[in-house]
Amino acid sequence: MRAAPDLDLLLRQERAVRRSAELRRELGQQSAFLIRPLFQAERAKDGLLWLRRHPVYVAVIVAVVVALKPGNALSKLGRACAVWRIVRRFCR
Repeated sequence: MRAAPDLDLLLRQERAVRRSAELRRELGQQSAFLIRPLFQAERAKDGLLWLRRHPVYVAVIVAVVVALKPGNALSKLGRACAVWRIVRRFCR
């Protein structure tokens, strides 16, 4: 007579395990959607910090752009200064 309750318990356990696996899969999909932008923001921050530690590369790029297209470079100077201020605030 004990076989029926044991079978019922096993069926409930199996359903619980399946549901748990389904919920973990859904959570993984949702968290990947949220984590991906955070990972990209972290990479961007690391890149900005690297540029801050290596300002020579920034100077070389600016010098090349000014040498190749001085008119275009001067017209973008205001925007570049605004971006630089934002980067400095972000990296502090």
